[in-house]
Amino acid sequence: MTRNGIGRLAAAFLPFLLWSQGSVATAPPRISKVKFVASGGTFNATISGLQFGTAPSGVPCTACSIPEFSITAIAHLADAVSYNITAWTNTSITVTGINAAASDAVSIALKNDALKNVATWGGTLPGKVKNPKITKITFSGSGATLHITIAGTGFGSAPAGIPGTTDVPYLNFVEWNVKAPGPYNYPWGAGWDAQGYKDTATLKYTSWTSTQIVISGFGGAYGTDGFTSKAGDPYVIWLWQTPGSDPGSTGPQTAYGGRVP
Repeated sequence: MTRNGIGRLAAAFLPFLLWSQGSVATAPPRISKVKFVASGGTFNATISGLQFGTAPSGVPCTACSIPEFSITAIAHLADAVSYNITAWTNTSITVTGINAAASDAVSIALKNDALKNVATWGGTLPGKVKNPKITKITFSGSGATLHITIAGTGFGSAPAGIPGTTDVPYLNFVEWNVKAPGPYNYPWGAGWDAQGYKDTATLKYTSWTSTQIVISGFGGAYGTDGFTSKAGDPYVIWLWQTPGSDPGSTGPQTAYGGRVP
């Protein structure tokens, strides 16, 4: 394991290792909708939005591994998700053969290299499991005292150590430093301790109920090595229902993506 789970995030978001530092455009890419359809044991997806840019080199592709796109199944970070990209325009991307399991939570990140910016999305694949649902995330404050309020259903009761500053196997906050890339040029994570990884940047929890999680900022290694949050940075949150038989891996789960205001 490497510091702050860098190895874990490197594996999960491999396409973004080759980050190009530079100015960030004011009109960033945005994913507005993702529609999944089951197909022969895998899933197809239509990703809609704005500012995706022109099709990267190598697209269309089969069993794709390109520097501008990733799909992550949060329950199985060690197992890369295989997929094919059949079409890419400025407003739509078509993906087939996604080999994740029904009801798995997935996060998507795509990079418009010309804009030097990333769009993120999180949700769950169609299935029969009653997963937790994030309906809204609100922010206030900034930097180390960024307040994050997560509203929804099915989060479960507060894990051990909450309230308090800690890592837990039930929630992970991942952010891309598009405003101020750090020395590693990776997305960085805070607050997670599962699947053999433990983040050195922690989260400060005020409360956790089945319908609301309140975070009052970051602790631990936050502020070092580029582990900083800036307005405009894209993020994803991975969330597992507590208590869970295999915390931070299988069991009811969801993901949510957006941009820090």
